[in-house]
Amino acid sequence: MNNFQTLLYQLRKEKGFTQAELGEKLGVTDKAVSRWETGESFPETAQLIPLADIFDITVDELLRGVKATEENVKNQELKLYLESIKGNHFPFSKKEKFFMALSVTLILIGSLISFLLYFMEDKIYFLTPFLALSSITMFPFIIIGCNKMMRDGKISDDIIKKNFLNVLIIATGVFFIILALIPISIMIFTEFKLVLIIIAGILLIIGIFLDIFGGIGFNEDALSKISHYSNVSMPKKYKILSIIWSTLVMLAIALYVVIGLITGVWHPTWIIFIIALFIGIIISTIMTTGDYL
Repeated sequence: MNNFQTLLYQLRKEKGFTQAELGEKLGVTDKAVSRWETGESFPETAQLIPLADIFDITVDELLRGVKATEENVKNQELKLYLESIKGNHFPFSKKEKFFMALSVTLILIGSLISFLLYFMEDKIYFLTPFLALSSITMFPFIIIGCNKMMRDGKISDDIIKKNFLNVLIIATGVFFIILALIPISIMIFTEFKLVLIIIAGILLIIGIFLDIFGGIGFNEDALSKISHYSNVSMPKKYKILSIIWSTLVMLAIALYVVIGLITGVWHPTWIIFIIALFIGIIISTIMTTGDYL
């Protein structure tokens, strides 16, 4: 039996109709219904609508021979959505470009100050300017980035506004996580290690809690669309950039650990992270220049 015949048989059994009872409702004989179910014949066009009404399904489902489940409906909606966002890429607004450029400038200023402080006699706070300014830039980076992905994912302005608080909470969480690195960087040069570890731990816990809290409160539909957009329709250069940044971070961490273990000297090698940041910013600037013009 093909799909139509199978579905018709299943629906009739679910309703508890005999072939004669179903035929009576449609004004045909039980033999006609039997021929439909065995594939010997097919209902006339005029009989399809009342047949679908009897079983509370659509004519399309009847003809396809597949009763739409909630999962099937969602899959169909997802398919249509993915088709609609292919190649979708809205440019940054002037305000977003300004804040992104300002953020990059702050990171570069922080890096330069930290680089100069490193060559001073007292190196205790040499990483603080870089980490402090970097933590502040998380707000525009995350807020603008999330909003752009939601726009590209065809999420309504109303939902974007409703999710703003959650995006802000997530950005604040990342802010605290980066701040936690400041007492850790100071710890290398001071005797108050326990106090600094406690401060770093508190900042880290606050950051993780805020990120989890913000993520839980995020609109499920918006989160799903952002995920699908990033997997399906995000421009290739941004996917490449994501891989580049992940690789730079892993390489920086690996080099820092290996050099530290081999030489036993840890604090000078912090410069590796600043170098990795500079490389990442230069590559990102070259690849995305057109988006900011």
